[in-house]
Amino acid sequence: MNCKSFRSVFNFAFTQQRTLSTANFPQKIWSVEETKKLLRLIDIHGNNWVLLQSHFPDRGSKSLGSRYRLLKSKSAEELKALLEDKKPEVPKIKNFSKTEDRLLDNLVHSVGLDWDQICLEFPGRTKVELSERYEVLAVEPSNRRGPWSAKESKHFESLFAIYGDDFSRISAALKTRSIKQCQIRHSYFSSLRSSTSTLKNEQIEALKKAVEDHGPEDFKLVLQKAKLPYSLIVEDVRKYYWRELDPKIVVGEWQDYEVEFMVRLYDELDGCMELVQARMPIKRGLKDMWIQHYKYIERKSLL
Repeated sequence: MNCKSFRSVFNFAFTQQRTLSTANFPQKIWSVEETKKLLRLIDIHGNNWVLLQSHFPDRGSKSLGSRYRLLKSKSAEELKALLEDKKPEVPKIKNFSKTEDRLLDNLVHSVGLDWDQICLEFPGRTKVELSERYEVLAVEPSNRRGPWSAKESKHFESLFAIYGDDFSRISAALKTRSIKQCQIRHSYFSSLRSSTSTLKNEQIEALKKAVEDHGPEDFKLVLQKAKLPYSLIVEDVRKYYWRELDPKIVVGEWQDYEVEFMVRLYDELDGCMELVQARMPIKRGLKDMWIQHYKYIERKSLL
């Protein structure tokens, strides 16, 4: 037998041996009884792993040694808890009810931030819990919880079109949801599909060029020709084009009468800015309209 043949036979035999060894001793979690048995046998026989393995038919000698080294690395308290099979108690978090929130707010207004006295009125609550809860109520007093209403969702989308991912400004304008809630909502829907708000400048130019070359009738074809992300919804791209990229859209300074007309239409059409855009005598971009609307509201609030 030549050297090459011998090496191949040796490799085959070595692989088979490793496979059989692994198959004979499958990995599994150590039970408390096995751990106690291992420690008891080590006291009697020492670390003679070959001898100890005869008492553990489904454990390899390396497994016994690894287990013993792990046990030695633990403190006396940890080892005692392990042998007694005590699982660490996880403190249960109890949400604050609306009644507790009202009581907490009233107490702070009456006695100030005396958490020792306030804590007497809340059996089972710690001073840390109460102070942290009050900070949340003080910063976010009017935030809603639970499902978003259709009105909130629509308002959020319009604000996101203006401010992008500046969630502090979105939360301040929305007034009913916290910054964290706005971030979570955006992250959730972004994970479901791509949004036209994430298109880059080169993708927008490709979209405009595709419409110019192939027409605005078939946006499914436009989406393919512009090589936009496949996860975009065709209807979203169509709406985005007509609302923001239509060649008829006028860009430039607004006249006062134009802003007032837009605001009046907005009130008459129950806050649907898309319908307002369709009825404006001069077509403006939807994002531009929202910006002008909020500027108008801010000016009125200062008067």
